[in-house]
Amino acid sequence: VIIDGPGEYEVSGVKIYGLTSSYGEGKGPNTIYHINIDGVNIVHLGDLGVKLNEKQIEELDGVDILMISVATPNEVINQIEPSIVIPTHYKTNEELNYFLKTMGAEGVVPQTKLSVTKDKLPETRQTMVLSII
Repeated sequence: VIIDGPGEYEVSGVKIYGLTSSYGEGKGPNTIYHINIDGVNIVHLGDLGVKLNEKQIEELDGVDILMISVATPNEVINQIEPSIVIPTHYKTNEELNYFLKTMGAEGVVPQTKLSVTKDKLPETRQTMVLSII
């Protein structure tokens, strides 16, 4: 199954919603993926370069885990209010470290995997880095 673009998908009981968004003004389309696995809501913003509009915020209500490009405005995190933030789309440690600094999460140790259930989500927002194996 190839999931490519906006729309509703279901694969092996995993629900995936692709929402239309933009990289930024004049930069073309982007798809935000909202994934529900066993009641845990995961959102991958793709390469979003702008803040979300009200409709998008409503469609992304209840996000538990947010995967966000280090180039996406940090205000988007506050718009979504996830329990866990995972930075993506960085090419260098400098880009990652700058993002972590702006999040007040300097010194976060990369993890090789993340295991989460709905009832074990952190009460306060955590920033996690997944290592590249």
